[in-house]
Amino acid sequence: MRDVGRMGEHQFELWCGAVGIVANKSKTDMTGWDYLVEFPVEHTSERPVDLTPSPLECRVQVKSSDRTRKRVSISLRNAERLAKTSMPTFICALEFDGMESPQRAYLIHIGEELIRRTLKRLRALGATPRTHVRYPSLSLSYGDSQRLRTATGESLKEAIRAHVPDGSERYQQWKRNLLATLGYEDGPGYITVQIAGNDPLGDLSDLSLGLRESMQVESVAEYDSRFGIDCLIRQCGEGATLSLGPATLAGSVRFRARKSLPWTEFSAKIHNPSMNRVVPCERIRFRLETEFFEILLEPFKGMAKFKFLPGVDQKRVSLVALKDFLKLRCLLGGQLSKRVLMDVTVGGQPFLPEASLACGDLRVPKTELEMVQEALQLATVYDIDREISLSLDALRRLGKGIRTFYRMVEGPEEGLTVAFFRDEPLLVGETGGVVLRMFLRLGEHVLYCVFGIIGSFERMDDKRYQLVSRDKRFHKRGVVAGDMEIDELEMTDLGASIECEMNANGVAQVVVVSDNWDACTSAL
Repeated sequence: MRDVGRMGEHQFELWCGAVGIVANKSKTDMTGWDYLVEFPVEHTSERPVDLTPSPLECRVQVKSSDRTRKRVSISLRNAERLAKTSMPTFICALEFDGMESPQRAYLIHIGEELIRRTLKRLRALGATPRTHVRYPSLSLSYGDSQRLRTATGESLKEAIRAHVPDGSERYQQWKRNLLATLGYEDGPGYITVQIAGNDPLGDLSDLSLGLRESMQVESVAEYDSRFGIDCLIRQCGEGATLSLGPATLAGSVRFRARKSLPWTEFSAKIHNPSMNRVVPCERIRFRLETEFFEILLEPFKGMAKFKFLPGVDQKRVSLVALKDFLKLRCLLGGQLSKRVLMDVTVGGQPFLPEASLACGDLRVPKTELEMVQEALQLATVYDIDREISLSLDALRRLGKGIRTFYRMVEGPEEGLTVAFFRDEPLLVGETGGVVLRMFLRLGEHVLYCVFGIIGSFERMDDKRYQLVSRDKRFHKRGVVAGDMEIDELEMTDLGASIECEMNANGVAQVVVVSDNWDACTSAL
């Protein structure tokens, strides 16, 4: 009696040996494969020997028959092993037609479609790690698309390589990813929760919006859903605690007093819980979270609750962000309108219908807004990064320093007044000059400037004078990082050069004002 199975295995081994690949026979064929096929290491001149990719390896089950049914049967247990191993796996079907050698040969790749069929059949058994599975068989058909070009070892080798074109590492990475994602196209599963209380839906909404960290529930059941077939994974009983990770979108929220004005925009995390898709419209809620404030929205009720975050005045942010924050506070102070228009966008597209916020009785920080605008202008003049970090409280402490420094650097030439103490008498009403240097610490930078101002002296009291300017000359200005020291000798030389320049221009009375002059404010 013909042993077609042994004939097929013998022929397979001959083919492999003829083309230089090793067919290692499985001594106990209980795990779905007959041969571990190993290709030789192939060195090339294109890369160093030590960087040569690992050689191709695959598992092959040989099926031989005298019939031409174009179908083979394999146990689901063995199909599972072939499908789940990360290396390439194949079934080599040989048809002898009653002859001594194969008349036709086919190579069936256990690829995406067969892996999908195998995993779906396994899921349909309803198996969990605690349940014994009785494995049925799986019928696989093949045809001309899988037929080897010739019934030879060369064609076999060529067909195997065609299924692993990018090498073993990339193939195994592709297969691992396939095994992890097949059947989960509609999501990995779901949970069911039994909740007690007066408003369980509201409690769950608070949890999903991040308004609370966890909540007590009566029971929780988790289901894995693959290929549309659900399987219970675990269940928790009484005393269980439920917590949810954030479901957020990256977007922005914008404000303006009326449609003719530009928007003031803030980047925002938009908490958009999945339960919004199943609850009644009146229960839909969103939470917008920025670095300054948060807003709880109930769009179908027309409700919006605005709240500044704790410690927001102490938060260090960029000058640009601080300016926008102050503009918003001015808007919400209700000076221009009783309501402020608001919209929410994701990816530059409207996410929610345009809404509005009621203005409150907030103090309008107009002075602070002017200060931060002046600080931004100074940052531009000094050519330093506009993203200086500063808190609102620090801005308020800097107040006089920013305003004075800004007026000296960017203000008009005339009308500057310098007040100072002087032990030696000065000629009042005569033309004189003042040399002074000013410093301003702005965030992580120290701005400095040396000035020469010409005007006439006025006596204020016994030893106190002032000069009202007619001319202002910048001789030197610059900036250093906050952890660096200003060159004191250079500053002294600059002051002396300005004094000499004034003397050369007929200014006989020149006063060098101390750096401690109270208008030269330096604050953190």
